[in-house]
Amino acid sequence: MKNQNNRKAHEKKTAEASEIIDGHFKAQEMIARGDYLDARNLLEAIFDGENADIANQLGFIYQQKEFPARNIDLAIKYYGISAKTGNLYGMHGLIASLREKGEIETGLQWMEKASSAGSPKCSFTLYHHHKVSNPKIAENYLFRAIQQGSVPAKQKMAILKLSGRYGFGKIFEGLCECVSNIPDILKYAKDNA
Repeated sequence: MKNQNNRKAHEKKTAEASEIIDGHFKAQEMIARGDYLDARNLLEAIFDGENADIANQLGFIYQQKEFPARNIDLAIKYYGISAKTGNLYGMHGLIASLREKGEIETGLQWMEKASSAGSPKCSFTLYHHHKVSNPKIAENYLFRAIQQGSVPAKQKMAILKLSGRYGFGKIFEGLCECVSNIPDILKYAKDNA
């Protein structure tokens, strides 16, 4: 009897998970077509209040200017659910939504969390944010962005070396890095155009 109950419980959980996965993929197709209303309705029906991927999709929908029921507060709510799990996409969406709403300080706090979680984009943005007010902190973010693989950060460091910022002996090294970074910069520009 106990094994049969365990089996039924397992089958029920498997069916629920399958329904969520199917709904998630159907919603992605709807979003790709711009059918935000039906995608939202489907996602809200299967959302358990915790699934980061579904929360991201709902946040994305509520952030879209083309969506008639656009609501930046709901975008913040859903992206926040995802961001609290450590999901970088959720953090990026939350930061953009907070910025749009004018909540800059809260956005910067989430940007720091995203930077610490491995986002080179947030690390490089924090470098720019601090470079005038606190150059030492800015430099730490620049180094972090480079370690995280940020192509623009690598090029910025090469330019700083080339400019003599790190001493005369680093100028030639900076020139070599600028030249060797060209393929990566071109790929980055193409991918982010």
